[in-house]
Amino acid sequence: FTTSNSAFYVENLFRLSERLSITPGARIEHIVSRVDGRINNSGAGAVDSGERQRDRVLFGAGAQMRATTSTSIYANFSEAYRPVLYSDLTPSATTDVIDPGLRDASGYNIDLGYRGDLHKAITFDVGAYFLSYDNRIGTVLRDGVNYRTNIGKSVSTGVEAYAEADVLRLFGADKQDRRISIFGSYGFNDTRYTRWNDPALAEDPVKRIENKRVEYAPRWTFRSGLTWRERRFTASMLVNAV
Repeated sequence: FTTSNSAFYVENLFRLSERLSITPGARIEHIVSRVDGRINNSGAGAVDSGERQRDRVLFGAGAQMRATTSTSIYANFSEAYRPVLYSDLTPSATTDVIDPGLRDASGYNIDLGYRGDLHKAITFDVGAYFLSYDNRIGTVLRDGVNYRTNIGKSVSTGVEAYAEADVLRLFGADKQDRRISIFGSYGFNDTRYTRWNDPALAEDPVKRIENKRVEYAPRWTFRSGLTWRERRFTASMLVNAV
């Protein structure tokens, strides 16, 4: 297995005013992968030999507007992709078939949020996001055999919130060698399949995949804790629920 990767990346910060700035960027990736050898779970005994070359251009942009002296509104857009892996190209049994036109998965992410601090005692960040994941790779049953191909698309939407409070500073005590802070974060995520290219399931209302939740995508995540610092000594407690 050999892979060579070269990339060029550029971005620039444009200050449109004292309060508003935007940062567009682009990344060009050139990837060449090669696999040679033999394997015992392929009918012909050979792996997917030869070279696979990818040239991808990914775009992104961010914007930030200062709402007050200590808070700001931000928004971001970025493209991404997941390349086809060796495990995707390798049949798990001699009867399995790999789609010769298997493509890299691709997608994009958009987020919008509000962050900052209040009286230098409370730090917060609240945001919402939208994530599109297209050309997901999966396995369907065709002509009595497992067929691995680009199977569908999923969309994730959700909100995330984080806050941390310096308790002593909040009540007017500002000692540099002593800190007591309380922090918490919460994320709600709704991830569903919006397309699933399996004719055997599409006509069955019970087995239909579209609009059903994606596996391994937590519905919500909550973390909270307390940190106490006394000179050079620090202690923390964390509660995590998924």
